[in-house]
Amino acid sequence: MPTTRSAAQFLPDNYISKAYSEQYNKVLHALPRNTLLRLVQDWLQDSRFIALLHWPTVYTQTNTRDQNRAVKILLAQYQKMEGHKSPTKRNLVQNIIYDLWPDGLSLMQVAQADVARFLDRVNKKSRGPTPETISNTSGQLPHAWTYSAVSVASGSLGAPLRPYTVSHIEPGPFLARFCEALYPIICGHVSAHQHPTESLFVVRIQVFEEQSITNIRKIGTRLKSSRDSGLGRIKADLAPVFLAVPLSSSYVLHTFPRRAVAKAYVTAALNALTAALSRVRRPIIVTSVDALPTKSLECLLSLTSVARGSASLGPWSKFGAGTAEPRIFSKKRKKQSTVQKLLDGYLQTPQTKKRRLINIRFHGEPEPPQKKTNQDDDDDDEVIVTHAKIPTFEVKIKEPYRGGSGFLPTLTTRFEGTNVYQGLEMLAYAGVLDAQRAPKWLTEQQATTTATVTNGKFTIGIK
Repeated sequence: MPTTRSAAQFLPDNYISKAYSEQYNKVLHALPRNTLLRLVQDWLQDSRFIALLHWPTVYTQTNTRDQNRAVKILLAQYQKMEGHKSPTKRNLVQNIIYDLWPDGLSLMQVAQADVARFLDRVNKKSRGPTPETISNTSGQLPHAWTYSAVSVASGSLGAPLRPYTVSHIEPGPFLARFCEALYPIICGHVSAHQHPTESLFVVRIQVFEEQSITNIRKIGTRLKSSRDSGLGRIKADLAPVFLAVPLSSSYVLHTFPRRAVAKAYVTAALNALTAALSRVRRPIIVTSVDALPTKSLECLLSLTSVARGSASLGPWSKFGAGTAEPRIFSKKRKKQSTVQKLLDGYLQTPQTKKRRLINIRFHGEPEPPQKKTNQDDDDDDEVIVTHAKIPTFEVKIKEPYRGGSGFLPTLTTRFEGTNVYQGLEMLAYAGVLDAQRAPKWLTEQQATTTATVTNGKFTIGIK
């Protein structure tokens, strides 16, 4: 689980909203059983959530020492459950909602569970025996995602922007600056989460409806605990806004707004991020990128990865093309293979020529690293080569009319599926796509979600 720091816009971390119960009920049921167990163990070690605990052997204790002993016994029981199949996930959710915290989960508990779902979907490992199975189970989130570029001004007026790499974020000071810039545009609950192993910093913003904001402001600073009256009507207005900042990266990933009001909230969050990261004489600018929204966060991570090898192995792979790659993201361009140079020393029989040619075009090398489909290490397990899982790709092709009239017709081609480039590779094996003559944007050499080809010149984004 990620370590967490938070700040609230009038709403404390331990505030409980009855109208919020339906949302966190869905979040808990969406989590895997092991993640739920880890969450409960984390909550039983946090004094903020122990104070809200209603387990009989805990809250009936009047002595602090006896209460701590009862909590430790309860924690040990949930630690032992990790090696057993019971209770089931459904029973575990019922224990959380009806036995441990019957008054409801606090805002911070909901935020931690929602971010755990977010991170668990990203890190989800595939076990299917076919490429299609792997595509269908990878990183599908309940929200659509896109990304924006992070740049820094060079100093002089009118000077070009240069990519800015976010190398480190201190949760406490960052969150204070972020919330200060966010208020009063957004009123709700804001939490920041640092992934314990990966270089990923996540900000979650829960927005509340306008009537609820009015109720909160009437109460003002008197809101100090989850037991205050007059707050039962507060409920979430929209799905939470997520910002994911990969450290050592010049990009920020965020949820894609499909409604006008949601777009205003996302824009406000990005502006607050700009204010939180900026310093004197180092203004930060966040610029939107022309990219199609996707529910596959792994797709965005792969598109902004520095190496094709690490991208095709997945966003969290520590090794790409047989070498360690500590930086998942970079502002540098991806490695691109020179087809003819690699073909000269490798191609022999027609079958080998076809296979290695396709591997070069789609993976960057004649014999790319392969990945086991099963979790065990048996030598006879089936192995396959995986792709950066990009579900959508749209390209506009503009070529001048040969009649010389100055007419520039445009052909828009859109590819959709669970894994676009894997499908194109299968077409190459079937002979439908000519792997020798196919342009780079039809292979993974120039992977993107939107592109324009004008007179044969490739540019990322729709022009």
